[in-house]
Amino acid sequence: MCRLIFNRSNINIMEFSPSRLNPYSSFEFLQFTLSSPTHVSTDMMGQSGKTYAEEVDLYSKIFTDSEEEEWLKRRDVLNSLKESLPEVYQMSNYVELCEVVGVGIVECIRSERTQLCITAMDYIVELSGYLKSEFEPLAKVYLPVILKNCGRTNKIIRTKAVDSLVSILSSSGPTSWFVTLLEERTSENKDVRFGVIRALQCIIDLYESILSEEVEIIEDTIASGISDASPEVRDIAFKAYRAYFSRISSRELVFRESLDPVALKTLEKLEFRQSNTVNSPKKSIQRPSIASLKKQLRAKMQCEEAKKSCDSHTIITDYPSPAISTKSII
Repeated sequence: MCRLIFNRSNINIMEFSPSRLNPYSSFEFLQFTLSSPTHVSTDMMGQSGKTYAEEVDLYSKIFTDSEEEEWLKRRDVLNSLKESLPEVYQMSNYVELCEVVGVGIVECIRSERTQLCITAMDYIVELSGYLKSEFEPLAKVYLPVILKNCGRTNKIIRTKAVDSLVSILSSSGPTSWFVTLLEERTSENKDVRFGVIRALQCIIDLYESILSEEVEIIEDTIASGISDASPEVRDIAFKAYRAYFSRISSRELVFRESLDPVALKTLEKLEFRQSNTVNSPKKSIQRPSIASLKKQLRAKMQCEEAKKSCDSHTIITDYPSPAISTKSII
């Protein structure tokens, strides 16, 4: 049994039955197969006979025709797109096909339905994992929406958005959207600012080559994070500061001199706290177990019941106690 598959410019062998070799020889059959498109199976064909491009058009129509209340249909489309990734991501026009369903996926990322929103972000994480640097054209489509989710009131979505942003940038690299990301460092939403500084920390840790290209905006973002009103943002900004200047140490003095007095004082406090944490041994705090707490509560209740029982058996009278005689007994 053999298989002939067209994968971009590569030709492999296609499956055929020995009975189909008659009246052709193997060489004649291969010539016949190459000249007859009806005998060729491509890697874009699904089990239903549709090409993947046709399937994507169908998915796009489902996104367009369905309402938010029909979110289960949209979720099923996202799962289908995710499941097909290993077989189709190497297609030469795959990124273009992703753009066909881009609008529908963005709507899912913006959805108020927690499950639909998370499924959509999971799909983008998987997509970036397969495409790597080829994710670049899609970054400007999906990443701004995911960053905006970092500031949602729904804590589950907010946490997932930050994790997704970091995972995507870890796979794809900073992309051309990186500068636009750092421009959000002044957002009024502290959770969006947290997402920005976490993403920057990820890029500093993994992609040292880009640091010298965007020195000014990276250092402005770190400085903004160090003086941020949110302690969570300040902590991540300090980690980014240490990682960044461990790689570009020649600029650290210039950076510190550029800080305003308040930001510099904050940085010194963070450094002092860090040094104390490193030098002082950690004290283990042992919290009582639930069973121990229950036992203590039960003992306390038994003591209170016993006390009430003793009080109920005490006899109280209005008669005065007899006077003690002071006369000596002769």
